[in-house]
Amino acid sequence: MIRWIGPRFSEAIIQPDQQEALSADIPFYVPDIAEYFDVRVDFTLAPLHATHLIIAPDDCVEVLMVNNELIPAAQGKCGYHAGHAFALQNLKRGMNSLYVRVHNTGGPGGLDVRVAYADPLFFSIIILLLLSLSWAASRIIRLFTQSRETSLLPFVIAVALLLRMFLIWHDGHGSDLHLNKEWGLSAMRLGIVESYTRQVDPGMGVPNYPPLNIVAFATGGLVYELFAEQPFDPDSPASHAIIKLPAIAADLVTIIVLFALLIPLGGRRKALAAVALYAIHPAIIHDSAVWGQTDALFTLFMCLALLSLQKKWWFAAGCMLGTALLFKAQALVMLPVLAAAGDVRWRRWLSGAAGGLVAALLVLSPFLLQGATDKILDMYQSSVGYYTSLSLNAHNVWVMLYTNDTGRDSTQLFFNLVSYRTFGIVVWCVFTVIAWLLWRRSIQDDIRTGGRRGMLMLFAAFVAYAFFMFNAEMHERYLFPYLALGLPLLLTGPRGIMLYIAASLLFLLNLIALTPFGEFDKWLFHQEFGKALPVVVATGQTIVFFMTWRHIHRWQRLPHLRPLWPRLRKKFMIFYKRIQLIR
Repeated sequence: MIRWIGPRFSEAIIQPDQQEALSADIPFYVPDIAEYFDVRVDFTLAPLHATHLIIAPDDCVEVLMVNNELIPAAQGKCGYHAGHAFALQNLKRGMNSLYVRVHNTGGPGGLDVRVAYADPLFFSIIILLLLSLSWAASRIIRLFTQSRETSLLPFVIAVALLLRMFLIWHDGHGSDLHLNKEWGLSAMRLGIVESYTRQVDPGMGVPNYPPLNIVAFATGGLVYELFAEQPFDPDSPASHAIIKLPAIAADLVTIIVLFALLIPLGGRRKALAAVALYAIHPAIIHDSAVWGQTDALFTLFMCLALLSLQKKWWFAAGCMLGTALLFKAQALVMLPVLAAAGDVRWRRWLSGAAGGLVAALLVLSPFLLQGATDKILDMYQSSVGYYTSLSLNAHNVWVMLYTNDTGRDSTQLFFNLVSYRTFGIVVWCVFTVIAWLLWRRSIQDDIRTGGRRGMLMLFAAFVAYAFFMFNAEMHERYLFPYLALGLPLLLTGPRGIMLYIAASLLFLLNLIALTPFGEFDKWLFHQEFGKALPVVVATGQTIVFFMTWRHIHRWQRLPHLRPLWPRLRKKFMIFYKRIQLIR
């Protein structure tokens, strides 16, 4: 579609200062080029064409001319991946010309020109296409269910996709995206097993992520070669966007899973409202579509594990949890949840363990066949202590106590007794055990009733929240699973809604402190408030954590959450005694 309404370029002539001219196709990326270079290229437009184009230089535009007309607004604009949109009113049907003088501030240089998402024609076509697909999906759903809310779910997913696609070109976290692309490239060229020993680029370190994450990066590379160009080029603008697609797809599937999880608790209408909020949640969008992180992938399988527990599918729950752990070791927060759901019933635990073992054998079979399981074991062992800072930009209890630049190492002693790392793990375990003992009956009632009390999800959310708040070596993103697992709070009354929104806003501030979305974020954290704002966010997060614990505890004690049979039996006995008195 973009090819139909966008420019069709001929070969570009690149003239670096004091060097010989080069020729390349748009977009291009030259590893070694002069500080200034000129690009001249002709392009054709269809009768019905876009008028808003994104000019993305590496690094800055000095001069931009379209059809020999100077575009003053382009001067000084920088940014290769995201670029800048310009409304070019002098575009015409047929042949057009483009001249760009680029200032390369160091290293490689390049230029990309593409249709802007904000172009009225492109935007209208996308909206029409998404509405048509959503309408078709809703009609298909209506063949199987008469639920109006369920048939509206495709429209929610369409809006979620649209929002993420508008932000997918954001520069995000450059070093993280570069690592992901290089790891994906090595997995494609060398194989998943060999990529844990060496990389295509000798200067790159081997992955410190579990294998399914690397498979996701390689899948992004294969999509690039299928729809963009061959071979996969980690430095191209298209790869910058495509590497984010697995996490975005996981976000969309998570919406469906959360809808299924919340229906027993609040009904279809409230479940739809809750997942609609999740679909447009700024922190969720920022993590996957802006930053380019992959927290959505293992969070999806954590939610699938909860859905399996809700359905009493113990083997499937183990499979889903095992898969989540093969995406990210952080998914271990679900182990206490699986243990609590099993409730000292060995058959449940054994079924779950068998499911996890099957998932591990399937995924790790290439490593087993090549005798390279030690690579995976080393990777998991090194994940603890890989970074030894007390807090890795996570605005939690430690930042509240010592500010963001703690200057402390997780291996140092806390009050000269135990290391910060050990102390954090012990505190997390204590909170988890106390919560399980207090809520054990409610959790079992929730499983017995198929999720009508929401306590299994709320317990999982609390465990994930405590994991982030008290453990050392936490990254800022490690609260991400809580946003999915804690969604039932929206169905527990006004206080639950306020607590969920408060935690979400604080988490969003934590994310943009490291990966700003725009100039306002940079000003807020790096100029205006400096070190004070992280402490404020961490203090607020600590307060919200304890208020959330208290709210969940009060929720599980409400009369309407007590088991139904004892209440009915009590009422029947009162009625029976009255009948006896009448006689």
